[in-house]
Amino acid sequence: MKKTVKIILVCVMGAYALLGLIMVVSSVYPRMNNPALIISATAATEQKTTPSESGYVVKTVSGRIAVEDASTGKIIKTTDTRVAILPEKDRDELERGITVSDKSELRSVLEDLCS
Repeated sequence: MKKTVKIILVCVMGAYALLGLIMVVSSVYPRMNNPALIISATAATEQKTTPSESGYVVKTVSGRIAVEDASTGKIIKTTDTRVAILPEKDRDELERGITVSDKSELRSVLEDLCS
């Protein structure tokens, strides 16, 4: 009986370790296996960061939530929040880029996503 319990315990621990590994890998390489998504995400980012725009774009960078200055296209902040843990709707919005006009709206969006 004790041997059976140990085997089950080892299997359960192995499954949790495998799930953790999958989450880490998916956060480092988000949707890299679909070229159409990569191209559409790149096109959406380029459209949202034209120099004539002002404000910020909240988006995904290296599997984390980041803030880009819309006028310069430079990343000004990267959070510790992994995009992989967010609901699919939020992940999709971040891939397209969430445009906000001022710091107050930016703070609100980040609080919503990172809490």
